[in-house]
Amino acid sequence: MPTFVLLGNLTKESVMNIGEEGKRQKSAYDLAKSLGIEIKALYYTMGKYDWIAIIDAPDSETALKGLFQLGAGGGSRTHTMLAFTAEDVAKMTAEIK
Repeated sequence: MPTFVLLGNLTKESVMNIGEEGKRQKSAYDLAKSLGIEIKALYYTMGKYDWIAIIDAPDSETALKGLFQLGAGGGSRTHTMLAFTAEDVAKMTAEIK
């Protein structure tokens, strides 16, 4: 399963209703589960992004579908990166001279 790193920012509406964040988290986990996506980690951060998540999805299309549905809820804006493990990169680059 591909791994994705999501960098997210809460929208103005989310910040104005920050007391609902627990409900939004549960909705995101429920959505992910319904699509076969595993949220491996979720961290709230200080700086350019408000939160970071690591997810595994069956494929890129499923990940994108989940991100569209998450975005349609209006609570977050995301930046998404496909991630590779160090072991995978070592295998991919082993024959490069």
